[in-house]
Amino acid sequence: MAKKPITQRRLLAIDAWFENGYEKTKAMRTAGYSEMTSLKCQAVVFGREDVKAEIQRRQAKSAKKHELNQDWVIKRLMARADAPLHLAKFKKIDTEGQLYWDFTGATQAELGMVQDLGVEFTKVGRGDSAVDVTKFKMKDVDAHAALMALSRHLGLFDDKITVTEGSLEDKILAGRRRLNMENAKREEDIIHEMLSRCQTPKYIYILGV
Repeated sequence: MAKKPITQRRLLAIDAWFENGYEKTKAMRTAGYSEMTSLKCQAVVFGREDVKAEIQRRQAKSAKKHELNQDWVIKRLMARADAPLHLAKFKKIDTEGQLYWDFTGATQAELGMVQDLGVEFTKVGRGDSAVDVTKFKMKDVDAHAALMALSRHLGLFDDKITVTEGSLEDKILAGRRRLNMENAKREEDIIHEMLSRCQTPKYIYILGV
């Protein structure tokens, strides 16, 4: 039995997903799905095996066309993760102990690690005693994000929450029981404290009531 082709609306959702930077909700809105379906029921499109297969087919085709592969991605992620180490040699200290950046001799690859570089001129002090201060502001690539991506690729982190024993309801009930026991102990301590001072309270406030 021949497989049914993917519906036109699902194909539109796939197109939009690639075009908008892989945001499923926006893609489904673009394809004409209702707001509720787009927000809550993304699996009706992106959870389907035929849609997954079509996405993989397009990704493989694009990777082949642009000569992209896993090694290419990992190599560049590693370069981004090591950016702070590569750029450290361009940090300089002037005669007054001020930090500044000097990118003389930097390669294109090293300059590519710099996302933003600016200079701010300010004055410190007042009146005739004020001195000019030059501040260099540099923002490099997000090394932390690159490290996280590499770690997940290698399976070093498990983002899933695994419940090993007991249901969620059991855990909530157990937590409530512990809280009630702690409150009861606190109430008992308060009463003993008051009695130890030979004071007969007119009212005893029970915690949690």
